[in-house]
Amino acid sequence: GLRVLNREKVDLVISDLRMDEMDGMQLFAEIQKVQPGMPVIILTTHGSIPDAVAATQQGVFSFLTKPVDKDALYQAIDDALEQSAPATDERWREAIV
Repeated sequence: GLRVLNREKVDLVISDLRMDEMDGMQLFAEIQKVQPGMPVIILTTHGSIPDAVAATQQGVFSFLTKPVDKDALYQAIDDALEQSAPATDERWREAIV
């Protein structure tokens, strides 16, 4: 996943909280080093309210529990992309100037 971020433009990352190599919060921290402000949505089966609060305080865009309601996921994706659009527009403006 991180290799893709180093090679390609990505608008959004959706990750599980629990993974073999690193957890979703570690991945989030690494993503922010490579692409600060990148919206990240974390999915988890084992999440708690304190986990969700901690994640959002650190900058995770959304923290959803599994099984994920598809409408809630679609809404989180739409909201994240809408929020990040001004930043993307600003990067393009800077590149053009």
